[in-house]
Amino acid sequence: MMSEVAVRPGTPDDLQECARIINDWIDTTAWMPRVAPREEIAASFNSSLLDLRHFLVAHSSGATAGYLSLDAEKCYIHGLYVDKKFRNIGTGTALLNSAKTDFPNGLSLSTFQANAGARKFYEREGFAEIQRRDGDNAEKLPDILYRWQGEVCDR
Repeated sequence: MMSEVAVRPGTPDDLQECARIINDWIDTTAWMPRVAPREEIAASFNSSLLDLRHFLVAHSSGATAGYLSLDAEKCYIHGLYVDKKFRNIGTGTALLNSAKTDFPNGLSLSTFQANAGARKFYEREGFAEIQRRDGDNAEKLPDILYRWQGEVCDR
């Protein structure tokens, strides 16, 4: 039985496990092209990333379960990835809820059109489709821009 998911700010000690999670996802996702070697992605997960991004890490059963990385100025989520062993137990929801708490006025993100599971997840979590795009990204894959409006203020 898995323990509960706990979310906290990322530390330098978390980064290589987070790089492993995204690399494993790329390697096991048939439609996802690898545009950078594992080593290059791992090298990009260094302490400067924590200076550039709002970085949250989920832990469960004593292991790194997933992470969320976002640009705080633009309130834009660059990545939310969950280790395969920790999917469908609330890990992604815990990460997203933490980001929503930290940025209550709204968030945006993009996900690939081919990623049906992510699309279903984000829509279930209150994100609305804003725009479909033809693949102006490193992977050259069509994607969808989503937005969560956050708290609406009457003032």
